[in-house]
Amino acid sequence: MLNVYKNNKEDVAGESPNLWFSNVCQRVGINALNIGFGTWRVPARFDSKGKYWEEQYDLSINSKSPLPRETIAKLCHEIEKSSTRLRVLDLTVNRAEKDGLEKDDWSGKIFIGYRHARVD
Repeated sequence: MLNVYKNNKEDVAGESPNLWFSNVCQRVGINALNIGFGTWRVPARFDSKGKYWEEQYDLSINSKSPLPRETIAKLCHEIEKSSTRLRVLDLTVNRAEKDGLEKDDWSGKIFIGYRHARVD
């Protein structure tokens, strides 16, 4: 398990997320300039309803440089495949243009993070 952790570079995702997510975007074929990188929301937030702690990071897809839905799905899949702990917590996509319904251009937000149970 330690080798898997080392190969996935989990510490890089937490310490320098822009580098880690840029590499993931590059593997999917997305220009990292199309993605808006957020920051880690620290300290971890406790969800009393779900009884878990959550650390969260958000990525945004700008409506001025939208992506096809399939590419967004590939990005989410690559994030989860590249990490033993990071998971897509929430995904919101919107059409980039209200007029061009035939276009497959989407913008939105991807919330990524860790969730772990409360230890009593």
